[in-house]
Amino acid sequence: MMPSDGGRRPRRTIAGPVTVAGVGIHTGASATVVLRPASPEAGIGFFLVREGAELPPTVDNVVDTARCTVLGRDELRLSTVEHLLSACAGLGITDLRIETDGPELPIGDGSASIWTEALMRVGFRDTDSDVPVGTFRLREPVLVTGKGGSFVACYPSDRLKITVTAAFDHPLVGTQVARFEPDHDDYEREIAPARTFGFIEEVEALRAAGLARGGSLDNAVIVYPDRYSAPLRFDNELARHKLLDLLGDLLLSDGQSLPVADIIAVKPSHRLNVEAARAIAAQRIRTNHKESLLENEEIPGKPRPVALEAKDILRILPHRYPFLLVDRILEVEPGKRIVAEKNVTMNEPFFVGHFPGHPIMPGVLIIEMLAQVGGVMQLLVEEHQGKLAYLAGIEKARFRKPVLPGDTVRAEITMLKERSGMGWVKATAHVAGKLVCEADIAFALVARDSVDGDAII
Repeated sequence: MMPSDGGRRPRRTIAGPVTVAGVGIHTGASATVVLRPASPEAGIGFFLVREGAELPPTVDNVVDTARCTVLGRDELRLSTVEHLLSACAGLGITDLRIETDGPELPIGDGSASIWTEALMRVGFRDTDSDVPVGTFRLREPVLVTGKGGSFVACYPSDRLKITVTAAFDHPLVGTQVARFEPDHDDYEREIAPARTFGFIEEVEALRAAGLARGGSLDNAVIVYPDRYSAPLRFDNELARHKLLDLLGDLLLSDGQSLPVADIIAVKPSHRLNVEAARAIAAQRIRTNHKESLLENEEIPGKPRPVALEAKDILRILPHRYPFLLVDRILEVEPGKRIVAEKNVTMNEPFFVGHFPGHPIMPGVLIIEMLAQVGGVMQLLVEEHQGKLAYLAGIEKARFRKPVLPGDTVRAEITMLKERSGMGWVKATAHVAGKLVCEADIAFALVARDSVDGDAII
């Protein structure tokens, strides 16, 4: 069973490596997956062997939710990650390295048993780490809605409770309800064996479109007009599988642990699940930031801790390497003031062609860094969360000293004024206490669904 009381608990990885092989249900491609123990601070992470690239399981890396949950970044893609993530969530695994050589994880029999059996076979190792798991307790309700009365609602609670209702206009299925409480229920026996399913009409349409290439009667339950393709393992197996998927998708809110909340889902989908995970992640960042400030504001002379780590910045800004120019946020008052840093190294890609032999950080990128920091300051304001910050203007820009490899640039931003979705800030950049750049920067805050693409400052 998995602790769910919102306290701090030991981190968990596996005792040794284990290999799982099989085909993906959608691509039909074969894949070999090696699950390896990970260090206590690593979290859960995917490593794509052929591309030689890491792909963290976070909501920011979700690129598709049409038929499964697909992670991606640039040209990288990995499909059907939800069953393995669900197994990690259900078994309380917080640290795991997942190496795969295929574009999709193996489906097994359509349930999460292929993963729980492998993980249980090698056993677990709990670690008393300096970075224990602080399971996030939801502070405010979260609600995301979809078509046909579908929704995922999450409410503050003293323990994790999940209720899922699956409702279909089909005489065999009708309405099914599944419940799961980690304190009382056994994930391995009661949730993991529930298989993925599809209605014969949908399956035929997918196959006609060249999809579901790895689907068969061995890895899914097919619902015909008058029968199932195989005996159900539970009377409510379809609802249990929806709950299985929900657990895996919600793990994307943190990448290592589920939130403590009372979660009620009616006709959930991967899209709704991921939207709920995104909202939970945003609330987690706000809460952790507020607690960090409160813990230190009454202690004179105590250094202020990092307010936002790199993983938090990635959840706020859509930028990625090489255009993410903020390493850490040191101090922040949302909508008022923010202090951040970037370490400039010799490995920065712009040094290859900008003054070769005499590397200098381009001034426009210093301005870009300042703008990104200002964007974080405003996007942490509750009413602006989930929006995009567009660079709208630059005035009074002055460059005082060059920024060189080895420098740590400290950005300080203060709000000048804001109105009608526009903001104006005063921005300065210092190196070793000396001013290197200053500018007044204007930006516009817009809803993500009102623009094309993920453009931002």
